[in-house]
Amino acid sequence: MDPNPIQSATTVVRRRGPVLRRTSIDGCGATFPGWHGSRYSGPRGAIEHGFRTRVPEYRNPCHSSAPPIKMVPAFTMVELLLALAITGLVSAGVAAMLVAVSYGTSSKRDLRSVVVKSRLLDLRLSAAIRSSRAILEAGTDYLVLWAGDVNTNGTPDQPDLSEMRLVERDASTDEVKSYAFPSSWTQAQIDAADVAYQLSGNPPGFFLNATAQAKTAGSFQPTLWVTDVTSNGYTLDDTDPATTRLVSYRLRISAGDLSETMVGAAARRYGAFNDN
Repeated sequence: MDPNPIQSATTVVRRRGPVLRRTSIDGCGATFPGWHGSRYSGPRGAIEHGFRTRVPEYRNPCHSSAPPIKMVPAFTMVELLLALAITGLVSAGVAAMLVAVSYGTSSKRDLRSVVVKSRLLDLRLSAAIRSSRAILEAGTDYLVLWAGDVNTNGTPDQPDLSEMRLVERDASTDEVKSYAFPSSWTQAQIDAADVAYQLSGNPPGFFLNATAQAKTAGSFQPTLWVTDVTSNGYTLDDTDPATTRLVSYRLRISAGDLSETMVGAAARRYGAFNDN
């Protein structure tokens, strides 16, 4: 008796009951010689012999040399769609979180920039006003200051062009710049370009026009003070430069999505024009 399973070229039958012998078949659906009434009914059929039923291991009955076909576990289409949907939801949540973090970081950076710029402009304006002998003129986006008789060859007690400072906002670039004679000029160059003016009795906009001509001629060179100033304005406590002491200013500075309005005031160092 053979204790091993029966294995043919195309099928394997495991023993249950009486001993079966090895045999072979000719092809698809062939009968087993020596098995009376037995027939192989197809690739997934059964071998019936009397009361015995045998289920073969599937092999290709037409190609005996082909290896057994094994079923490989895989995902169904529904499972793939569910996995894609879950991945999309997780990705959307992560993207939203990254956007929020980026916005928070950008907002902090913009706030820091606004605070630094407003503080810097306030310090420069107040220092320029306090060190001036007279506030000659002010208006929307500009301020004209007289530093005093700093030019030894200038006219005493009268503003010379070389002693003036223009603080102006460029509306096209939102930059606040300070204009004055170049510090590298020699005394001969200063004297050649200098002009003397009367302190009082001038029409409105007189000193603004004088400084504008100096800018065009190249006598006034700019120094950048601060950027991103979207608006500014100046108010004087008097219209006469000889008696004007206090300058109030209001400026708006922006950075990214943030903006801040800076309000300040400064007084010149002389209580009255003739005080020294």
